[in-house]
Amino acid sequence: MLKSVRRILACCCVLILVFSSLFLSGCLWGSGREYSRADNREYNKGDRCYFRDGRWYRRNAFGFRVAVLALDVGALIDPLPPVCSSFIAEGTTYYYDGRYYYKQAAQGGYVVVPEPMNIPS
Repeated sequence: MLKSVRRILACCCVLILVFSSLFLSGCLWGSGREYSRADNREYNKGDRCYFRDGRWYRRNAFGFRVAVLALDVGALIDPLPPVCSSFIAEGTTYYYDGRYYYKQAAQGGYVVVPEPMNIPS
C-alpha cells in the first residue's frame, strides 16, 4: 500500500514539473509561439535568445533550452548569427541575416528591430 502511494506521489510530482515547465515556456498558451507580442516584456527583463545549429533558443524559467519559432521586435540576442551582413542606414549600423534586422543594444548584445527606412542598395 505504501509503495503504491509513493508511486502515485512521484508521478504527480513529475507531472506538475512537466506541465509547469511547459506553461512557463509558453507552450500551453499564447499563439503557439514561445514568445508572442504580448510576452515581449520578457525580452525587456534581459532574457536573451541565442542562435545554435540553425535555430533560435532561449532558456525557460527552469534553465532548460526552448526553441523559439520566431523572434519579435525587441528581442535581445547574443551573439549575432554567423551569416549576418552589416550596412549603415540613417547613421546607424544594422545587421541582417536574411530574415531579421538587428542593431546594437544599449545593454549589450543586439536587439531585433523593424526593417529600417532608406536601406542602401
